[in-house]
Amino acid sequence: MPDSEQLQNNSDLIESIASLEKRIAEQNQLLAQHVQNQTNIRSRVVAGLWTGLGTVLGATVMVSVIVIALKPLANVQWISPIVKKVIDDLETRSPNLRSPQANR
Repeated sequence: MPDSEQLQNNSDLIESIASLEKRIAEQNQLLAQHVQNQTNIRSRVVAGLWTGLGTVLGATVMVSVIVIALKPLANVQWISPIVKKVIDDLETRSPNLRSPQANR
């Protein structure tokens, strides 16, 4: 009886090893594809462009949401000057090419 149990354990072990080998081969294939994408200059440039575009669009949306959220607070008397200044700065701000110390 111990021989048949040992044979079953060996069979289970062989199946497990085969399954692991298959999964390792799949993971190696995915890793090779990832390395190829990371070393491909064209895909890196495209990824950089998408990242830059996403950053610009995200910042634009965030500023718009902040302005929309703060506009109702502009009518509150005690916070009105601060809110109006923030809204004005966000809506009219142009890129400043001078150093921050030059503004002082």
